[in-house]
Amino acid sequence: MSAAPADPPPVEAAFPAALGPDVRAVTALLPPPSHGPHWEAHGSVLLPARLYHPEPAADVTAALTSRQRLVLHCLFAAHHDGYVRQRHAAHVAGAAESWAVPFVVRLTGEYVLEIVADIRARLTEALVPGSEARRVYGRFAGEHPDFLSLTERRAVSYWNEYQRWRFPEFAAHPAAAVLELLRAAAVEATGGAWPGQTRVPRGAR
Repeated sequence: MSAAPADPPPVEAAFPAALGPDVRAVTALLPPPSHGPHWEAHGSVLLPARLYHPEPAADVTAALTSRQRLVLHCLFAAHHDGYVRQRHAAHVAGAAESWAVPFVVRLTGEYVLEIVADIRARLTEALVPGSEARRVYGRFAGEHPDFLSLTERRAVSYWNEYQRWRFPEFAAHPAAAVLELLRAAAVEATGGAWPGQTRVPRGAR
């Protein structure tokens, strides 16, 4: 179960300590937020759930390194504006860096269908058998089953409440395809079974 930390940490807490200089280089460019951010803790995984900084101008971020740009995209994939989240999530999904994976997994439980559909498309392409991205995602899924279970429950809940008219069966929802892909990657990484964790509401499959 997710919970916000009692004392909001600095943004660097969402990334490995070794990335501290890169994260600080990014946050130094960000305009002040209106408030927040809001955080979620999933075991050892700590993520900003919502970010309220305005996007920096393109010319401001042009000098960032490729790693720093990915940090920026990870952060803004948690932005409070769904259009901003979608733009930045497109740059994060499929990245093989282990520290980017939690941001993508969390977005699989998004209520904005277009974001989940983008993630499905990019992960289907990136997580082909034998790829480095598949190994990285599989390791993360295998090490954080509770996070995966929570993500699946969120996805099923949003589908059941808002999207069931469009996808009569959850299996046809983009999130279902992502979750199956993550489970398959976890099975390869752990060598163990990885059943679905969520009971789909009655009358649906």
